[in-house]
Amino acid sequence: MNTRNEVEQAVCDGLAESDQYRFAWVESGETDARASLTAAGVDEGALEAVRQSLAGRGADFTRRACDARDVQTARLDSLPNSEPGPLAVVPLVHGETAYGALYVALDAEEVADPEAAVLVTLGRHVGQAIAAAERRKLLLADTVVQLEFKSSDERDVLVRLSADLGCSIRLRGVVPIEGRSLLCFLTVREATTDAVFDELQTAADVEHIRLIRDRGTESLLEVALSAGSTITSLTSYDGTVSRFVAEDGVARFVGEFSNETPLRDVMADLTDAYPDTELVAKQEVERPTRNTADFRASLVARLTDKQQSVLRAAYLAGYFEWPRGSTAEDLADSIDISSPTLHQHLRTAQQKLMTAFFDDDSDERASSLNP
Repeated sequence: MNTRNEVEQAVCDGLAESDQYRFAWVESGETDARASLTAAGVDEGALEAVRQSLAGRGADFTRRACDARDVQTARLDSLPNSEPGPLAVVPLVHGETAYGALYVALDAEEVADPEAAVLVTLGRHVGQAIAAAERRKLLLADTVVQLEFKSSDERDVLVRLSADLGCSIRLRGVVPIEGRSLLCFLTVREATTDAVFDELQTAADVEHIRLIRDRGTESLLEVALSAGSTITSLTSYDGTVSRFVAEDGVARFVGEFSNETPLRDVMADLTDAYPDTELVAKQEVERPTRNTADFRASLVARLTDKQQSVLRAAYLAGYFEWPRGSTAEDLADSIDISSPTLHQHLRTAQQKLMTAFFDDDSDERASSLNP
């Protein structure tokens, strides 16, 4: 399932086909720009009647479920083509982001506690799948909207760190982690590792810190952030932070979003949480089209002949399969090089391959921010 609609439709279809539920539909949040509804097990007229009945009760069941992060219940009135009965409203959430709610009409007379717990778990899994689909859509989009900000707000843990230590912090990349909001990889310059650790360990929103590399006054750190940063605020809207540099208490950063993202909400939430933040620039950026040949050409340009030979031999000999078709020692013997030399070529070639794959050419995009 590659799109949000596909995820939602599969969930609704599965619930409607079960013996426990009569029909289901997904109600997106009020900031969602989509006009269509995803539903299964109910015709359009009956669904509209149910939705109008719920709207007439003066309660926003979707918002209530998302705010509570728990199942809410309502009772269906006697409507055409819809028998009275309980309705479970399940929040679709992932991290700090709410994607709306899943409405499920039950055959039973009430939502039992064990069933409610199962539905909450289902909502979290659906939220995670939607988040992955939205990130995939952003990665594959031909154009993105780029927002550039400047912030001196020390509510941001990284801005505060750069101000307190007089250091420079550069974001190398982020990885969403289940159970945590973001895993951030940071290069910190002009501060000792001990000083950085002492500062971050007292921050409530820092879940853990790990030192990857230490070069005295420059270090590479892995920092898990649950909140407390402009980075987490932007990624909560399924955006990507392509650049982030904080120096001496001032951060400049760029977020990229799909054209469907409610940008006013992004900016409002960001400045509400971090008032000393301002929008510097907004522009639509066209991503260069890269086909397979382009990718291979860029990779070949990075690799030496020896690295290409070793990487190709390892691939053809099944070195990367599981279980492995060849060991490193087998390869070294076949290529007639020493085992340490083989490992060196393999590691270097793999690093260049990963760089070619994950590099989004962000340095080449138009922006007033120089990384």
